[in-house]
Amino acid sequence: MLVSAIIPTTGERPELLRRAVASVVGQSRVPDEIIVVLDGHGASQIAATSLPTGVHIVCTGSRQGAGAARNAGAHAARCSFLAFLDDDDAWKPELLAAIFADDTFDIALTGFEKHHGGVALPEKIPPVELHPDDFLVRNPGLRGSNLVIRTSTFLAVRGFDVTLPSLHDMDFGYRVAAVDGLRYRRIPLPLVEFHVHDGPRLSTPGSAVNQAGLSRYWAKHGARMTPAQAKSFRDRAVELWAFDPVKEVHA
Repeated sequence: MLVSAIIPTTGERPELLRRAVASVVGQSRVPDEIIVVLDGHGASQIAATSLPTGVHIVCTGSRQGAGAARNAGAHAARCSFLAFLDDDDAWKPELLAAIFADDTFDIALTGFEKHHGGVALPEKIPPVELHPDDFLVRNPGLRGSNLVIRTSTFLAVRGFDVTLPSLHDMDFGYRVAAVDGLRYRRIPLPLVEFHVHDGPRLSTPGSAVNQAGLSRYWAKHGARMTPAQAKSFRDRAVELWAFDPVKEVHA
């Protein structure tokens, strides 16, 4: 089998999860397996959301975060490629077909389209090339919904860092971009729908989870940053989330 679609969820947004799964089932190139990972326990609550027959449900056993849920899905997958989708986003029908026009890649990223108030606008597009330093300060375009990666590559870099409650996508990008000989496929088309909603997100300003992630990310990567990069990272954290991880560490 070629590609496993992996959808992490907390089980608290069944209507969004159904939309995400429907967008996977509706692919013009259907994945070889679909795995929904419940970050917690109680597969019955996921089954009760009326998911299509054949969807494989995996449970982490306790709330561990999106990174751990994605890792659990990767370890349960039986295919040579992993395609990730957050439960509050959706894929356009041609996403997998566009990515797998050929499979001579180790990692592929697509563009995003932002949906809000009935309006859809192009949002972030993936970088032309992957360089570790580009992930130190900000995320240049690797998220949990536009990432398709060879399973062996994912396992070689040990997946997502489960100690990071947020910014684990930036950390993952930094590590995978450093892989020697990495073959990168870029699809700039906006094939992922990022849906704005009123529910909680890791990036919500004032989020304790996000603040913990910023502090731990700084502790892990701050020493790698140049003074200019460190200033940019701190300024960005204050501007977007009103939180300075450096002051917090030294408080």
